[in-house]
Amino acid sequence: MSKVNPYTTAICNCLENLDKPFEEASKDCSTVQFLTNMVQGRMLDHLVCGIAKHYQIADSSFEKELATILIEVFSDGLFAKFRQKIEEKPELIFQIAQRIDHVENCKEPKNALNEKRSNRFFINILCHHLEIDHMDELINTLNSNTKIQQLISSALIKKYLIWLIASGAPLPNQNPASARVS
Repeated sequence: MSKVNPYTTAICNCLENLDKPFEEASKDCSTVQFLTNMVQGRMLDHLVCGIAKHYQIADSSFEKELATILIEVFSDGLFAKFRQKIEEKPELIFQIAQRIDHVENCKEPKNALNEKRSNRFFINILCHHLEIDHMDELINTLNSNTKIQQLISSALIKKYLIWLIASGAPLPNQNPASARVS
């Protein structure tokens, strides 16, 4: 059984502990703020995991650093638009949170089909609720950020070096004859 994302767990707990309908709960600024932060965190986490998976980088320090950079990149643009949208219509955050709960806590076994469904769901949130017109816009933002590109490059080099050392292959400046153990 795969573990549930901590942001999703927080979202679910918040929804479960509501003692009033969404329309009334949307008047509680602290609840709206909490759910907004959790939804943004979940979206950010989804992007981080997607990027790490795409580049086949399994390194928690990479993911933490990437998340920090993405927060900087998205805070004034993407997330500011989203917060403004929630301020205008606070009940929207409850609808999004409820969908996240449903999609990520479905009782079906985790498989590739469910993963694709989850990816489509998060892309839908990005496009519809976070007002990304095209995924190309998001990809261009990620590709044009030098900090992100440097982090990915460093992680790939580190991954390659670890693989190279583990394979026992001689390093570029190492004499192959002296690398052999007699």
